[in-house]
Amino acid sequence: MTKAVQQAVSVNDCDGNDLSVSCDGTWMRRGFSSLYGVSTVVSIDTGKVLDAQVLSKYCTTCSTRKKSLNKNEEEQWEQNHAKSCCKNYHGSSGGMEAAGMKLIFHRSQEKYGVRYVKYLGDGDSSAFKSVFESEPYGSDCPIEKLECVGHVQKRMGSELLKLTKDMKGKKLEDGKGIGGTGRLTKKEIQSIQMYYGAAIRQNVGNLDSMQHAVWAIYFHKLSTDAKPQHGLCGEWCPYKKARNNAQQYSHKHNLPEPVMNATKPTFRALAKPDLLKKCVHGKTQNPNESLNQLIWKRCPKTLFVSSTVVQIATLDAILVYNDGNVGRIRTLQELGFEPGAFTINILQGIDSRRIDSANTALQKIQEARQRRSLKRKEAEDLQEEQEYGAGDF
Repeated sequence: MTKAVQQAVSVNDCDGNDLSVSCDGTWMRRGFSSLYGVSTVVSIDTGKVLDAQVLSKYCTTCSTRKKSLNKNEEEQWEQNHAKSCCKNYHGSSGGMEAAGMKLIFHRSQEKYGVRYVKYLGDGDSSAFKSVFESEPYGSDCPIEKLECVGHVQKRMGSELLKLTKDMKGKKLEDGKGIGGTGRLTKKEIQSIQMYYGAAIRQNVGNLDSMQHAVWAIYFHKLSTDAKPQHGLCGEWCPYKKARNNAQQYSHKHNLPEPVMNATKPTFRALAKPDLLKKCVHGKTQNPNESLNQLIWKRCPKTLFVSSTVVQIATLDAILVYNDGNVGRIRTLQELGFEPGAFTINILQGIDSRRIDSANTALQKIQEARQRRSLKRKEAEDLQEEQEYGAGDF
C-alpha cells in the first residue's frame, strides 16, 4: 500500500500530496448484526488500494474467559488482555464504516505523508459526514465530497420508480395514469436511467455539457412529429441522424407531455449543478466493490472466523489486487523463503490467465452490445419501411 501511495502521488495532477480517494465499507454479515467490518480507501487516479481498516466487535478470548473472577482479578485480567484483545470497536455495526474511515483519514499524514482531500462515496453520507466533521487536516483543509457515477445513475431509476408508485391511481392532465402502455413503464425508466448515466460519462470534465446532455434526454422524450425538440441532443439522436441523411423520422419512442411534465421535477433535481459537479470526475466505486469480493472470497461469509483471519484475508486481497499474485513472491521472501522457478511461473501464469479471461469477457460484452444495437436498428428500419412504403401516400 505504501508503494500504491507513491504511485498515486506521482500521477496526481494537483498538489502531489493531496489525493482523491474512493471510500467504501463492507461487512461480513448483511444488516446491522455483523461482528466484523472493513473500510477501504482506493486511489481515484490509479485504482489501487491505499489503506484499509478491519474493525471487530468480537474477541474469542474475551468470550471464552471464565466469569468466576472477583472484581480485582477481573480488572487485572482486563488490563493484561487489553494489549492482545481483538475487539477494537464498540458500537453499532452500521457505524463501522464511519469509524474505519475516520481512523484512515486521521493517520494518512503520519503513515504516508499525504492528505485525502476528495472523498468519493455512495449515496450514504453518514461516513463522509463523520470524517468531514472530525477535520482530520484542520479547519483550513475541508474535505470535498464526490459522488459515484454508478450510484447517481441508479438514483434516476429509483426516483422515477418512486414517482410511479406515488402516482398510482391518480390521473394526469390528460385523464390517464402515469404508467401503462406508451407511458412511463419500467422499460422506459430503465432506458432513461441508461441515457442519464451516459450523459454523465460522456461529458467528463465539462459541467455545462453534462447538464445540457441530461436535459437533452427530457426534451428528446418530449418531442413529437409535430413539435420536435432536439436542440440539445448530440450525435446519438436518431432524429438528427435521419435529418442529416435527408430521411423521414417518426417519433415512436416519445412519452406523452403530461407524463413528461410529471417527471420534470425529477430531471430538475438530478440536473442540478451542485450534484453534477460532484460527478465531473466520471469515476465509480467499482474498484472498492472488486476488492470487497476478493476479501470475502478468501474469508467466506458463511463461516465464522476470528478477526485475525479477516485481517489476513483483507491484506492478502489487497496484495493481489494491487500487484497481482506475483506480489506474493516478496511476502515469501520476507518470511525467509526463496521461491523457486516453478512457484514464480505458476504465480505469473495465474495473473496472465486472469488478464486474458477479463479481456475475452470484455470482447464478448462488446460484441453482444453491437449485435443488440444492430438488431434494434434493423427492427426500426423495417418498421419505417412498413410505415413509409412506396405508394402508400
